[in-house]
Amino acid sequence: MNIILIVIFSFLITSCATSKQIHTSSGKIGHSIDCSGGALNWGMCYEKAGNLCGKNGYNIINQEGETGAVITGSQYGIYGGSVTYRTLVIECKGEVRYINTSKEPEKSSHNDDYFFE
Repeated sequence: MNIILIVIFSFLITSCATSKQIHTSSGKIGHSIDCSGGALNWGMCYEKAGNLCGKNGYNIINQEGETGAVITGSQYGIYGGSVTYRTLVIECKGEVRYINTSKEPEKSSHNDDYFFE
């Protein structure tokens, strides 16, 4: 019974695309969207990108996907499955650019360090 609850809980916490704010090579703020796992698909990545950028839209900077196998064993048996990794890196159109290079981007949370293009 505990194994079933663990599987259900794992499915629930991994069935949403997640994003992390990054700085792209062009100097703009971008988003790295992770929609890895068997319960997710590229459509969920694109949906998350749309939610992040809104009506202005976004440009895809990079898109990577990979599928592989995983096998593990113990004294109770051998278990196998597949794993899928998907990452989408985007820049929102009309997004702000970080201009104060003396600050570290992770610590900056105020809009007064930004300007619009």
